[in-house]
Amino acid sequence: MKTALVLSPFATWPADVGHRRRVLQTTALLKSLGYRVTFLLYAFEGAWYWRFQAADFDRMCAQWDEVIIHAADHSVGLPPKGGRLHQLDEWWSPALESHLVNLFARRSFDVFVVHNVWLSRALSIAPAGTVKVLETHDLFHKRRAILDRYGIGHDFYEIDEPAELFGIDRADIAVAI
Repeated sequence: MKTALVLSPFATWPADVGHRRRVLQTTALLKSLGYRVTFLLYAFEGAWYWRFQAADFDRMCAQWDEVIIHAADHSVGLPPKGGRLHQLDEWWSPALESHLVNLFARRSFDVFVVHNVWLSRALSIAPAGTVKVLETHDLFHKRRAILDRYGIGHDFYEIDEPAELFGIDRADIAVAI
């Protein structure tokens, strides 16, 4: 059986906003293509920030073959440490890295899908022979101009174009929406 590991900072339940629906959609596509899906939630948004969400976890377990929850470091989502822009791997977690190294040492996956460029460092951990896919929900280096145009504050991740392109280049395949 074909296997896929999906790393996402966004839960697939509830799929009540666009980024969660996108993760659900692309992960469901893998499932429909016959992949055994291991969904690794790097839990940081919403109520997940504060505690384990048992009911949401149960719903995701019904969606995927296996669900692993890894609580995100509380540094995820913070403003840039130096200046106006984040560094590409500023929100990277050594604990997540250890988790992934351990997982890849014990299991193999045909496909590894990572959602968002700020987690793209995970792709460098996947062993040779694993197809590395980056799902880019945003072009973060263009996000400020778009938000400014609509008068929306920017309180999330923002990097420069060369850093973002470097992150995208970590993937074998980049899927942009």
